[in-house]
Amino acid sequence: MQHRGIRAALCAGAAWERIGAVLSTTPLTAWNSHQRWFEEQVELFELTGRDGLDDVGAVDALQLAGERPSACGTPRKALGPIWGPTPIIWRGLPSPGGRGDERRGRPPS
Repeated sequence: MQHRGIRAALCAGAAWERIGAVLSTTPLTAWNSHQRWFEEQVELFELTGRDGLDDVGAVDALQLAGERPSACGTPRKALGPIWGPTPIIWRGLPSPGGRGDERRGRPPS
């Protein structure tokens, strides 16, 4: 589920620095984790022929992820969800569409 959020953030134009901050990690660690995930998805497709990412999906994912960020940077405290043209759901954060508190980074009570 986290990787769908990362993909949505990348589609919305988020940089790895912002994604890393939201995940409380460095941009490089976030990028590496995402790379491992879609490599696993390619392997899954090779095993099943239907689940995971085929060659076209893998190339698209690689292009969307972009170049590897530099190793500089330190983990930062999570800043809450990234809001772009489409709301993005991050792990543990409430789904958009509630009372509006989610857009300010506060879960509904």
